[in-house]
Amino acid sequence: MTARTALIKTLRDGRTAVVTVKVIGYLHSASTTVTIDGEEIGSHLGPHHAAPKAALAKYPGHVAAIGPMLLTAEEAAQVEAVYREVLATIPPDWRGRREELVRAIRGAEEDLHDYLADRMDSGDYPDPFGGAEEYERRIDDAVAALRAFDAEHPEVAEQAAAQRRAAARRALEGRD
Repeated sequence: MTARTALIKTLRDGRTAVVTVKVIGYLHSASTTVTIDGEEIGSHLGPHHAAPKAALAKYPGHVAAIGPMLLTAEEAAQVEAVYREVLATIPPDWRGRREELVRAIRGAEEDLHDYLADRMDSGDYPDPFGGAEEYERRIDDAVAALRAFDAEHPEVAEQAAAQRRAAARRALEGRD
């Protein structure tokens, strides 16, 4: 997808500012870019950002900015609408989403390990049958989220399993 125009604005000095929104495929996101008379002056990963308080005080009626260009509430809403439309054209990154869920499990397991290690280091030997319920619940929740995702997207789960099998095969053959 090429850039989509979100706003054309004539500035106080007569120059023309153009705000465009484009997909950043490798991030599965979009960015906005401002050009004034064809020269890029700013960009933002997202529709816009908060404007500096000093600029808002000097130029009342503005609520946001893209780079140095201030936006009114109406202009910001217009840019946001086009930004959302552009985001809707980006196909979901199911593989990336599954990887996030796997990382959540690993993170919860590491948190449990750190909790138990900290207790051991302090001389407070944890009860092997209790005391870490919150950490165990977080692991269970993360595993349940991954299982639900895999049930909803079996093709993604199978692709991940195939990649693990191939990596194991390479490791056994000494090629990894």
